[in-house]
Amino acid sequence: MRIGIDVTAGIYSGTGVASYYRSLVPELIKQGKDCEFVLLGYAMRRYSDLKLANKKFFLPPRLMEILWNKMHIVPVETFTGDLDVFHAWDYLQPPVKKAKVVTTIHDLTTIKFPLYHHESTVEAQTHRLRWVRREADIILADSLATKRDIVELLGIPENKVKVVYLAAGEQYKKFSREAGSGSAGRIAEIERVKKKYGIDGEYFISVGTMEPRKNLKRVIEAFSGVRSQEFGVRNLVVVGKSGWGENLPKVNDVNFLGLVPDDDLPGLYAGSAGLIYPSLYEGFGLPVLEAMTVGCPVLTSDRGSLEEVAGKAAVLVDPENIESIVWGIESLINDREKLIAKGLKRSENFSWEKTAAETLSIYKSLC
Repeated sequence: MRIGIDVTAGIYSGTGVASYYRSLVPELIKQGKDCEFVLLGYAMRRYSDLKLANKKFFLPPRLMEILWNKMHIVPVETFTGDLDVFHAWDYLQPPVKKAKVVTTIHDLTTIKFPLYHHESTVEAQTHRLRWVRREADIILADSLATKRDIVELLGIPENKVKVVYLAAGEQYKKFSREAGSGSAGRIAEIERVKKKYGIDGEYFISVGTMEPRKNLKRVIEAFSGVRSQEFGVRNLVVVGKSGWGENLPKVNDVNFLGLVPDDDLPGLYAGSAGLIYPSLYEGFGLPVLEAMTVGCPVLTSDRGSLEEVAGKAAVLVDPENIESIVWGIESLINDREKLIAKGLKRSENFSWEKTAAETLSIYKSLC
């Protein structure tokens, strides 16, 4: 069985989509020993970053977007050779000659919140989704919440949409295994990252690209309210690349670290008093599982995929209500040990081994 996968998204560090391919593809190769994987990548400025790809082309993604999403010409087999199955990523949808098509839709933010995205991104996704409706044999959704959106907003039959959950990356599992609670290794790693980023004292952490749906304005406002009380946590650390759409207030004791290396994130989560993640919308919400896996208590939204992923192992708040977020932050401190234990147990339900096995089974069901 010859399986093609577009792994171009793996070059975009700091995104959930990049984490998806970087974690899924190695596990697919490990489990699919009876399959041949053709890993397609294309870039110009980022060509050297196409480390996942074994079929690389010096071509700009913008050109591919025009050829595949807009004009919908040049079948993917032109680049890969004949395929049994082709797995498209969530930005580009190429035509095929004979291959069965699997496509992942991680979320529908461009449909639900078009004002939160660049006009070019909305246009590209609009063209792409038109072809997904017509040509995809199976659509993968990261959560039941995303599946509901796909069925309701795109009018795609429910039986064509399969839910395959994601998981925390290997660096989080490794940290949890090798730096257990209270161990010297854990303490040393936490101190290393705190020193590296100039973090002094106790802190909360917020992780994600800085854009309106991440709800950072309300996070900062709620944090400012809690700081005025005697809870002992004086800093908020915000991790994530710059996004678009809003100017965040400059507040003392709120530190914007920007994008940090993947290997630093486990220690940053583990050293914090808790993850504050009341996003307005996610297709899955990887930071929730990343934090839980390393023993970091979690506050997140009481809606959509975030409630689905967190289950009863996190503090759930109304993301549009400042008082609810303030209450949630206080609960992170007051119920810390219970939340850590629940989160560690909850995280055991998710693994990339399971994600890959289910994805591989879907590929094989098409042939």
